[in-house]
Amino acid sequence: MAETYSPSVRLRRIARVLRGWREEHGIRSGTAATRAGWSAAKQSRLETAGQPISPADVMTLALIYDVPEEERTKLFHAALTAQEKGWWEEVAKGALVDDVMDYVELESEATELKTFKIDLVHGLFQTEEYTAALVRAFRPQPTEATTRRRVQARVKRQDRIFGENPLRVASILTEGALRLVVGGPAVMCAQLARLRELGTLPHIAIRVLPAARGAYPGMGTGFNIVSFEDDAPDVGYVEVLSKGVYLEAPEDVETYKVCFAETWELALDEQESAELITTVASTMKA
Repeated sequence: MAETYSPSVRLRRIARVLRGWREEHGIRSGTAATRAGWSAAKQSRLETAGQPISPADVMTLALIYDVPEEERTKLFHAALTAQEKGWWEEVAKGALVDDVMDYVELESEATELKTFKIDLVHGLFQTEEYTAALVRAFRPQPTEATTRRRVQARVKRQDRIFGENPLRVASILTEGALRLVVGGPAVMCAQLARLRELGTLPHIAIRVLPAARGAYPGMGTGFNIVSFEDDAPDVGYVEVLSKGVYLEAPEDVETYKVCFAETWELALDEQESAELITTVASTMKA
């Protein structure tokens, strides 16, 4: 049986750019197809990521739309790398659920992440022991082999915040997330120490929303906002157990951006947050 084609997040982003180029120049889809020398059906599939998009396809359309060289070269290279397998596609079965794989791919392409977590530490910041405790608490409970695979995948994902061009992260978490003892006091103390350590990096800002602040914008919903270096629009992501909801409509994303900005101001600043993390850790050691 032939393998079912499923477009990657990267290909869907390229498809949106191709459609945007055409609409910006006021060219009908059928007209673009005729000029490119292919069918209207192929043109439609290229703009919806209904088929693989080759670098040659990108260049052909870029020349038809008279796209500036720098812009077309950027998308040409994006099409080249989109055909390469990412590490998330090569991990063992069960290490990442399908919806999370799409999000991790988005994260790998991003330049900036804004994240708000209510009751746990963001995956990019988790220690192996903390991750393992979370995985073991999931239902249906995974086997130890699956737990190990998921921990390994989480560790690999964390490479994104290190290296030459690390992801910039602005993270808010509630005081409750600090005080929830995941995996026991020793595991939680190590996790809090890791938060302190990561918060000293120049591209990572961590703020804690204290319980005394009371109600805050978007209360009850954790979320991520992913941004890119090109002109691609921001994408919102809300995770619900093993599923993920993507927010791409500008008005939806804007709502979450406003909630994040206002909650960021309500939270303790980075220094005060680090001090609270230290205080919470000291109570667990007692």
